[in-house]
Amino acid sequence: MLLMLTALVVSGWLAVRESSERVSHERQALAQATGNYLDYILRQNLERLDNIRFAQGVDIEDNDPGPEKRELHSVYLGSIFNGGVFITDETGTVLWSEPFNQDFVGADISGYPPIAQSLNTGRPLISDVLTTKPADQKTIFMVTPLRNREGKMAGLVGGQIDPAGRTFQDFTRPIALGGSSYIDIIDSKGVVLASSNPQRVLGRGQDSANPAEAEVTELARLSGAPWSVALRQPEREALAPVRTMRERFIIFGLSSLVIALLLSWGMARSLVKPLGQLTSAARGISRGDLSLPIPQLGDDEIGQLSRSFDTMRSELKKSLDESQNWNKELEARVEERTRQLEESFREIEAEEAARGELLRKVLTAQEEERKRIARELHDETSQSVAGMVMKLEAALAASDSIAGKTRSILTDTRNLAIKTIDNLHKIIFDLRPSVLDDLGLLSAIRWYAESRLGSLDIKVRVEVTGSERKLPQEKETVLFRVVQEALTNIARHAQARNVVLSVEFEDSVIRIEVEDDGEGFDVNAVRLKADKTRGLGLLGMKERVALLEGKLLVESEPGSGTHITIEVPVNGRP
Repeated sequence: MLLMLTALVVSGWLAVRESSERVSHERQALAQATGNYLDYILRQNLERLDNIRFAQGVDIEDNDPGPEKRELHSVYLGSIFNGGVFITDETGTVLWSEPFNQDFVGADISGYPPIAQSLNTGRPLISDVLTTKPADQKTIFMVTPLRNREGKMAGLVGGQIDPAGRTFQDFTRPIALGGSSYIDIIDSKGVVLASSNPQRVLGRGQDSANPAEAEVTELARLSGAPWSVALRQPEREALAPVRTMRERFIIFGLSSLVIALLLSWGMARSLVKPLGQLTSAARGISRGDLSLPIPQLGDDEIGQLSRSFDTMRSELKKSLDESQNWNKELEARVEERTRQLEESFREIEAEEAARGELLRKVLTAQEEERKRIARELHDETSQSVAGMVMKLEAALAASDSIAGKTRSILTDTRNLAIKTIDNLHKIIFDLRPSVLDDLGLLSAIRWYAESRLGSLDIKVRVEVTGSERKLPQEKETVLFRVVQEALTNIARHAQARNVVLSVEFEDSVIRIEVEDDGEGFDVNAVRLKADKTRGLGLLGMKERVALLEGKLLVESEPGSGTHITIEVPVNGRP
């Protein structure tokens, strides 16, 4: 018992120490994961700014601001720049901003340190929080050089982030360790840019929320910006499970020791000897000797057990011969039935595999055909219509002597051609969005949700948890098509005002949830029947998810909105 108690004490002490270390590691990992995610978002938005210079027609030296305005508008809609985006010339004078700000356009912003540094070095830059004039507004600059066709510095393209805005603060809100914990994003000067505790925003990150209380603090630095992520939690709250485990261990250990001693003493007196005799008799029965009777061991529970055991021995001996005959007959029947079931199972399995393979080939062929049609529309039809627009513009600019009616017809024709190009781009995106191949699943889902539902005044919020990873192309295509079908149904039928789209990356699965506050529907009423076509979209979604060995759950009631959950294994079938 002393050896057992010593082992219990040592194992408990090791468990408490391991739990304390795990608390620190978990918080460090959480802070680092938040920093990695923020690094990814900043890098993604900086790349969007840098990609403006590669867009068709973008050249700030050609006196045609149209392409620049369109690209700024596109970047602004799909970015974190809640303070707007802008383009400057090589002297730091703002040429245009999106959204348009009359006081900002034409202003010389080269006096701000990040603008001056990027102009001098020709490198992208993410700044600390600054105070801009004349409104004394707090802002963060992200800028990247804009070069002309010869590769020379022609200006800057940048974006502004309002650290007090909801978009930026949302980076810390999903983090929750306890009632008093909080997480800060701090710049190089110690200013809190974002925090799960709103009262700390734009304060000093070194100051504790409760100076009188000890805290567990973990810090993670960002690689793409001069910022850090600080996770703070009161020590009493962070180590509460460890203290509770230590107290319970002491109480449980002492109680167990006392109870074990009492039980050992009692069993040694009343159970060991009779149980030894029963054990010897049981060994004889186990060897097949059913002829020796079991001795009588008194009138207590052990005695009753011995008499019952002896009765069992007699009955067992009596029925042993019958059981052997029954076993032979049963084994023959089981073997025959098992063989039949195995053959049926192999047939069903082969049919199911063939059906799945056929469906997979159909979907793959469908995606390839979509890609081919989208490519032909982009490379041929879109270019032809664009050429027609250029010729119409040339015709309009060729002479001022064109009659007013003829000019009006040419202008209407040009506008119709431009509208046709926009519609072709929408069709191309619906057939095969290039952002899915270029930037991956998450960017494609976010872009499609905003472009498909934003035009209908439906508010969309995209939430991402976990570390985003690149999935196989077929798996990303299937997931995108399922989400696309869900968003299309919302746009067509739901009459919703708000949509929440959640993407969660776990170690073994990716989970996507789409929830709206629309009219909802009766799920059983739209299931596909033999004489109806309702439910084809839902059936198609389930078939696509089943190909990836995943699960699709649809929850909805009339008047209560709809909640769709898609869960697919990450390391399953590619």
